[in-house]
Amino acid sequence: MVTVAVTAGSIAVFGETITDPVEIVARIDNVWVTAIGAVTFVIATIGINVVANFVSASYDLANVAPEHIDFRRGGLISAVVAVLITPWHLYSSPAAINYFLGGPGALLGPLFGIIFIDYFRSDARTSPSTSCTSMTRAAATTTPRAGTPRLCWPSGWRLR
Repeated sequence: MVTVAVTAGSIAVFGETITDPVEIVARIDNVWVTAIGAVTFVIATIGINVVANFVSASYDLANVAPEHIDFRRGGLISAVVAVLITPWHLYSSPAAINYFLGGPGALLGPLFGIIFIDYFRSDARTSPSTSCTSMTRAAATTTPRAGTPRLCWPSGWRLR
């Protein structure tokens, strides 16, 4: 909604439709407005990148070994790895980008397949007392205690 209002306001102020907020701020002849706009763009960029890149990596690393890595330590590890990768060198050569993206792709493709199959194929360790394959649908979806859900499906497959 803010984007629509700012774009509509650019028509009234500048006489043309300007959809780029940086261009709108650049056309204002006030130094203070330009400085506030620049600071706003920097804060927004940092905020979005922290949420999109840092938080996810921190939680992922914390879930790999929760007894050794907490959120803060996972964040520090991801920050150090981000600097060691030297992303500024990736832009110097298109071949470097292909090699860099090919490595994670070769790792994440098979990993995704394993996770995908594991999602649909239940693990026998989730039900230590009873085999998942020998249970009826009612017994497989609830436990004897207070009807709490169980991670076990009839025939060992999650069909939903």
